[in-house]
Amino acid sequence: MPKHTSPSDHSVPPRIGFGKISIALPRAKWLRISLGIALLIGSLFWFLPVLGLWMLPLGIMVLAVDLPGARRLANWSAARWEETQGWRERWFGWWRRIWRSSDGRKK
Repeated sequence: MPKHTSPSDHSVPPRIGFGKISIALPRAKWLRISLGIALLIGSLFWFLPVLGLWMLPLGIMVLAVDLPGARRLANWSAARWEETQGWRERWFGWWRRIWRSSDGRKK
């Protein structure tokens, strides 16, 4: 006998976003978890041209939709990133200031 589904089960699929980019995830939980694990495994091959370390945070973000442990890790890393934003701007902001000309365009 099919399980009764609530209207929220048929709502829009979950989305993950970083900055201005937002990506829709599959509706099936097992597919989202499989995708997150595949991204984490792909990040182990960071030395290959297409695969890389960019897959690690993306895999954690995908897993954070369904797994509380990954959600805690994602929240912790986002908090650390915000805490160090001022430090990074002080130490590495000089590069941005040199890269931009006086009228605000790239050199």
